Amino acid sequence: MRVLALDSSARRRLVVAIAGEGGALLAGRVAGDAALDTALPALLGELLRPAPDAVVAVTGPGSYTGVRAGMAAALGVAQALAVPLHGAGTLQVVAFAAPEGVDEVLAVADAGRGGVHLARHRRERGGWTPLEPARRASAATLRLPEGAVAVTLDDPPPLATAVRGAWQALSTPPLASSGLRAEYADAGGSEPILRV
Repeated sequence: MRVLALDSSARRRLVVAIAGEGGALLAGRVAGDAALDTALPALLGELLRPAPDAVVAVTGPGSYTGVRAGMAAALGVAQALAVPLHGAGTLQVVAFAAPEGVDEVLAVADAGRGGVHLARHRRERGGWTPLEPARRASAATLRLPEGAVAVTLDDPPPLATAVRGAWQALSTPPLASSGLRAEYADAGGSEPILRV
């Protein structure tokens, strides 16, 4: 089985990869600081042969324009090829950067304007399960309790986390072809000190 994984949630990075059985990386490309309108079609053109059996789009939270462009492209590919479209949350994909032996992490992604998106995740059955909804916090005042393990989009090789996150997404029902929804992070009332 071949799964197309598309992550356009980061502000300065686009990841398009092909996952094989068990989340193995078969092929992939990362475009940094490239214009999404030219990089996304080019990377898709490189990786769509042979055609995938499913498509997974990262659904956010993340760059407003990036998440929507990636979800629209993924929907277009899935509909054109008549294959299922699945979604994976940004922070769930980030959690795959955790070192082996760590069973709980705080997944953190840049939210722009001095903020971060974050949520705690627990390792379960070879994947990651969110323990709380994503929220937004100030990066300047963020403090982690002693012993907490935090992972970010900059920790892992982005292709490896994209394909592992895509493989886990296949265990969820496909997304509807209309009414797609991106994930948002709550900005209200979050505390700068995290309790992990």
